Amino acid sequence: MRDIILEEIQRILQINAAPLIAVDGRCAAGKTTLAAQLQKDLGCNVIHMDDFFL
Repeated sequence: MRDIILEEIQRILQINAAPLIAVDGRCAAGKTTLAAQLQKDLGCNVIHMDDFFL
């Protein structure tokens, strides 16, 4: 699944050099793990909404 998401993001990067990608899902669905993997693969910034909640 990560590979499919990574391919889609790379396709989007050809159109938009700085897209905003949001990851949403249920608790313990793997959102943080996916974001960390994408950050490693793409060298992008990750901003966790928990940082803004409180």
